[in-house]
Amino acid sequence: MASFIGADIRQEQLFRHLFGLNDLDRKVYGLLNEHDAEMQLDDLADEVDRDRSTVYRSVQRLLNEELVEKKQFNYDTGGYCHVYRAVDPAEAAEKMQNKLNSMYVDLNFRIQDFREKYRESTEVTQA
Repeated sequence: MASFIGADIRQEQLFRHLFGLNDLDRKVYGLLNEHDAEMQLDDLADEVDRDRSTVYRSVQRLLNEELVEKKQFNYDTGGYCHVYRAVDPAEAAEKMQNKLNSMYVDLNFRIQDFREKYRESTEVTQA
């Protein structure tokens, strides 16, 4: 964590770190964000030159983090497909801010626990 914080942090690195995503996830989000229209999984797989199943797992991670929305498209002739689109970048940035705030609160609690633990152990050894 310290090396991450001390590094020259790019937006993509922060995005990946806060959401626990990999490079492909970031590429898929970027691709969906670049397209104004929704995209099907097969089109995404073609664009990133990966297997459909690999892209499916990537999309699932993005869906779990609520960075992508999924919609069912019904064909007039019967059948359906799922289409995906990225959430608005402002919404994604808000989610990043919320994650960062949560991490900050969690780290503060951990630091407090550290202080209490080592204060107690020092008091015991001094007694």
